[in-house]
Amino acid sequence: MFMSWTMSPSQRPRGCSRHRRGLAVGLGCAVAAVGTMIVGGGAVPRTADAALVARYRFDEPDGPTAVDSAGAHDGTLVNGPVREPVTGPPGTGLGGTALNLDGADDYVDLGAGTDLLQNAAGATISAWVRPDRFSATSGLRSLVFINRNGDTERARATLTLSNNTIQFGGRSAGDANLQQISTTANPGGAAVGTWFHVAGVMDFAADLITIYVNGAPVASGTVSFASARAANDAAGPSVIGTYGNKAERFFDGQLDDLRVYDEPLTAAQIAQEISLPEPTGFATVAATALSAGLLRRRRRTRTSSHRTAACR
Repeated sequence: MFMSWTMSPSQRPRGCSRHRRGLAVGLGCAVAAVGTMIVGGGAVPRTADAALVARYRFDEPDGPTAVDSAGAHDGTLVNGPVREPVTGPPGTGLGGTALNLDGADDYVDLGAGTDLLQNAAGATISAWVRPDRFSATSGLRSLVFINRNGDTERARATLTLSNNTIQFGGRSAGDANLQQISTTANPGGAAVGTWFHVAGVMDFAADLITIYVNGAPVASGTVSFASARAANDAAGPSVIGTYGNKAERFFDGQLDDLRVYDEPLTAAQIAQEISLPEPTGFATVAATALSAGLLRRRRRTRTSSHRTAACR
């Protein structure tokens, strides 16, 4: 397997050659590449935009609105979440400003009766996450809760940090039991105070849930989704950063580039979302580069914020 890309001299960061081949490449060079990426001799689609139904970049200059740049599901900031500058490798979705939630009562209200994920064939929810609590005693910290009906515990999809593990699951129909899987502790090097990318994928037809960290699968399990599909109830609340009842499981930390897709993305599409090569054969390099501090907040680039991760 090999990876290759091309870019013009004006697009090429200092230290990146015109053409590189092999797996041991710098993350900064990889994410700066433009054009079609070739993995194993075949072209991988650049995006899964057709399935993207909501995207929250949290890059608004100010104000209480979290704009959905992919659809019509704007959210409202509640109790004072703060937007803070963040710098990540170009093309990864991490950058501009991230949303800092205090873990006490901050959240984003997406409103009741959303049509997100209703009658879908599956779901993918992803985000860049930097938790301030992610240990064996941190408890449940909800990243996203998309509701199915008026019962605040009936999630269509829910992505949660549980102590130092990650949980993802949901329902294909209204009254079915929640289908969910969990990772082991600190999956893929995920840790408190460090940026990492998490994605949860549900395939209703295949009865399969998979969780990815930094583009690599870290947990997968067979479940039993109901065969029926159903619309969402008009009364159902959906939120970012808390549970459906808006009274517990508040996330403590930063979020950026949160995305919702109405179908299960493939491993290649998950990797493409953050501009990393396909996880197979590259997971160790990518995870090492990420956890080594390329994305650590307020480190290395603190005194020169215009700099991004350099290619070496």
